[in-house]
Amino acid sequence: LSAAENYLKAGNEEEAAKMFELGREWRMAAEISYKYKKHQKAGELYEKAGDNFNAGICFLKVDDDQKALANFQKVKSDSPDFEKATTQMAYIFLRNQKPHLVIEKMNSLLGDRPIDKSNIEWHYVLGQAQENSGNFRKAYDIYQAILAEDYSFKDVLQKLKEVENLIQKYKEMELIKENTDKRYKIVKKIGEGGMGVVYQAEDTILQRVVALKVLNKSLIKDKRSLERFYAEARSTASLAHANIVTVYDAGKMDDDYFISMEYIEGDNFMAIIKRNKVFSIPQILFIAIKILKALDYSHKKGIIHRDIKPHNIMITRQKEIKIMDFGLAVIRGEPKEGETGVITGTPYYMSPEQIQGVKVDHRTDIYSTGATLFHLITGKVPFKGENVFYQHLFEPMPSIKKLRPDIPDLLIKIVEKCMEKKREDRYQSAQEILNDIKLIKT
Repeated sequence: LSAAENYLKAGNEEEAAKMFELGREWRMAAEISYKYKKHQKAGELYEKAGDNFNAGICFLKVDDDQKALANFQKVKSDSPDFEKATTQMAYIFLRNQKPHLVIEKMNSLLGDRPIDKSNIEWHYVLGQAQENSGNFRKAYDIYQAILAEDYSFKDVLQKLKEVENLIQKYKEMELIKENTDKRYKIVKKIGEGGMGVVYQAEDTILQRVVALKVLNKSLIKDKRSLERFYAEARSTASLAHANIVTVYDAGKMDDDYFISMEYIEGDNFMAIIKRNKVFSIPQILFIAIKILKALDYSHKKGIIHRDIKPHNIMITRQKEIKIMDFGLAVIRGEPKEGETGVITGTPYYMSPEQIQGVKVDHRTDIYSTGATLFHLITGKVPFKGENVFYQHLFEPMPSIKKLRPDIPDLLIKIVEKCMEKKREDRYQSAQEILNDIKLIKT
């Protein structure tokens, strides 16, 4: 330990940390490791020190939800960190689409206690869990109670508006539980791809025009893929955001499975790029902001797109940006929690982890957004040729400056950071990117 103190006096903290570890001064070693962003090591050291809360926080930073959860569960109820640990556990469950566990845990902890400053965060988490479970009325009541206690608490006002929209949407859906076969009247075919055929159709019950995506029969080939289809359709139908194409309904007509969604009159950005459109810097920023706001919203609800690309981003006649096909990569076979070995997506925009067929999280969307912005800015995909996968994995992003000298340096740095090979080196959330975009001067 005296060697550790000497290293500290000499300003060599990293060597001091090694000495503290040898001397079994776990906490001191952990704090120095954390300072130098060695989060895995810090987590292991905090565990040895018996500081399970800080160990959990460290493991969260390296995306080890399992170890983080194990540590948060060990925080005792009389610990000053108990409430924060419980909240972190709840957010882990929400991210992993297990809202029922959050509801069970929060209800047992809150009991009949009224909302107040000490438990408002738990109520907020419970509201999100109820919303993600489809219990929109319960979520609405919780958000209302939070507003009554603290009108400016986080984004609860926005969440209240969103859940109001979902309640209205599901009221409409109650009208059409029966007779699905006769509900939609095909107007015309508007597109076709690997997923199936898209039609403009008339919803004869609600009397509105919809886009009806009839899925390729090969996609629904067994019970597991059918369950995946319905589960993903339910989760994407829970998205209510101005920049996301709304999913109305999913089901079966005759022998075909379909998804009914908002009909958009406009163009996708791939079609616009093919017309050799050069986007101005303000236009690029406008598009980026809208995409990122949509992703920030969906990621907070635990829903990953997995196939962000110009083809899946539309601009309407009213000049609004809309992301479509949320969740369809999962229906197509993208690995979900715990699944590996399946490569899907569009090669020009795929993240390294998608290419490797390992578990993905929301940061795969951040990489694909970077690749999409590169294409919008330069008119070219970042990587092309026979070795696209290899280039995504190992080669640096080509210079934007050489292709578009007028692009601000900060915007180039944003795209570069989005496209970092290691996901821990990328932006960790869409909101972080939005914060940096606000700093760009045009």
